[in-house]
Amino acid sequence: MQPPQKNAFIIRWKIRHSQYTCSRYLESSSYEWRGEGDLKKNFEQSPYSVNVEMEHQTQLRCIPPQGIPPPKVYWLKNGAVLEPDSNIIISSEGHLIFSEARFQDTANYTCVAENLANKRFSDSALLKVIGRECLLKKKKFAISFKKQKHVPKKNI
Repeated sequence: MQPPQKNAFIIRWKIRHSQYTCSRYLESSSYEWRGEGDLKKNFEQSPYSVNVEMEHQTQLRCIPPQGIPPPKVYWLKNGAVLEPDSNIIISSEGHLIFSEARFQDTANYTCVAENLANKRFSDSALLKVIGRECLLKKKKFAISFKKQKHVPKKNI
């Protein structure tokens, strides 16, 4: 293969059956590297569904499958790539941490592990954010229900 024109830069990847080749051409020199990659199928820990009270901290845990090279972890929210912000953080281990859960955080979340060899998706987990007033109503209802006594009607 002929290298491209001077000052040109091309990276070419060939991935076939967990083997990949990287070719780089820069000016008149070239470099080629070959290696093998792997990404196990099963996550060591997939996230699980959780209900959380609004403005409370919670996390969805994800321990990705082992791979060579180690996989990069990112998350999908309802199928779209999640962009972390000041309230949502992806830890170095791959866990998704919510500093203060908000109603708009209610969604299905999927952990994705990806390296040069493959991409794996965890099972999805539902994060459901519940407002305080909803929890208070449930507690009041349960308390009032317990206090009621069955009083038989008197026949007149």
